Amino acid sequence: MQPHRTDDLPRWFPVCCGKPILHGKPEALGFLMGMTGQMIGIIGVLTFVAPALLYFAKLEAGCEVEAPEGETEVPECNKEVYGMKPSSFITTLTTVTSLLVACSLPLMGAIIDHTSHRRSVGRVLAFMYICCVVPHIFMSEQSWFPLALSVLVWSIFMLSLTLCLHSYLPELTDNEEELNDLTKAFVAVPGINVIIFLFMVIAIATVFGVSGDTGATARIAASLGVIGISPCFFAAWGLLLQTRPALHVLEEGQSILTAGFKQIYRTCSHLYSNNVALLWFYAAIALGDIKPLTSIALTFLSSQQQFSSFDVGIAALVMLVTVLPGAVLSSWVCRKINPIRSSVLSLICMSTVTLIASVTLTGGGQHLQTYALVACWGTAGGWKVTSSSMLVAAIIPEGKKICLLPRAYLTETVS
Repeated sequence: MQPHRTDDLPRWFPVCCGKPILHGKPEALGFLMGMTGQMIGIIGVLTFVAPALLYFAKLEAGCEVEAPEGETEVPECNKEVYGMKPSSFITTLTTVTSLLVACSLPLMGAIIDHTSHRRSVGRVLAFMYICCVVPHIFMSEQSWFPLALSVLVWSIFMLSLTLCLHSYLPELTDNEEELNDLTKAFVAVPGINVIIFLFMVIAIATVFGVSGDTGATARIAASLGVIGISPCFFAAWGLLLQTRPALHVLEEGQSILTAGFKQIYRTCSHLYSNNVALLWFYAAIALGDIKPLTSIALTFLSSQQQFSSFDVGIAALVMLVTVLPGAVLSSWVCRKINPIRSSVLSLICMSTVTLIASVTLTGGGQHLQTYALVACWGTAGGWKVTSSSMLVAAIIPEGKKICLLPRAYLTETVS
């Protein structure tokens, strides 16, 4: 793939040191803007919304939300709301979302692969994504449960939009060095923007004296989220990302409703017959995803460590600041060894930090210890996400994109 000439680029395309950024690739900028909008919603807004949902769930269940006079810890809530303990609410939503996504994403993948509607689908999903954020501006004790259900719908739109956005990633470049640079930017730049977003939410909540009000902090985050996400999605899906022809034609008698599921079955069968090690590797990538850990961590911080939305926001800020050195570390390790071994090492580090946290964080009031472990999580998470992004883009089979790693490179590491 040839780099874009400067005179082919729009006049407004950003330039640094006399050269267009991101190797002069408008769609790389579109991917970056799309990732930034997604990150603001996933980390920025949900960081404050999830603790608020748990707080209001406890209120409706009739549980204590503040420590009794003379004590430092809030009593454990053993009551139920809508048939479950409040502390189980976020993890239950995550489980339901995962099941629904498992059923819907193969269909979404088939639409992306077998039709020319990739950008149109992305635009619709981006619009619905924003529509799901807007109601959280009005979060209250009366509206929390419908808003919790909207988070479920929001999560499905978010994961579908992620799939649609990442379908552009393998087509951005066939140069491994460019891929390394772009991947690093795709982690670092959204991370910096989310750090700014979190800082703004914390600053506004402090200035208006509502840092201790979980609901008010969540409303501020949702308001700023809509303001931040909208221009990012408009630039990505409205201006920069382009239409694509269908990658594959449906076979005679084949339905788009089942094409995605059949493709998954054929891929698994092929890997099982020809390369079981690679099949196990894909499974390890899936099981090593950090999203379930994130939902559990939010519940743990809110229920066990008794963090308010404001405190969780500070923890998220610490995590994101440390994601950046993790991304740089990942880039260095990938060059020294390869993305596969780098991903394995990052998982070992994340597992070690999680084990230490489970042993040392035993009750409320451990803010400093929590922030230190969150910093370690952030570094390991930045390392893993960057390595995984490079790896996924590199090992998608021939015909889906150009393979960026030499064949021997993968054979050595998975056989």
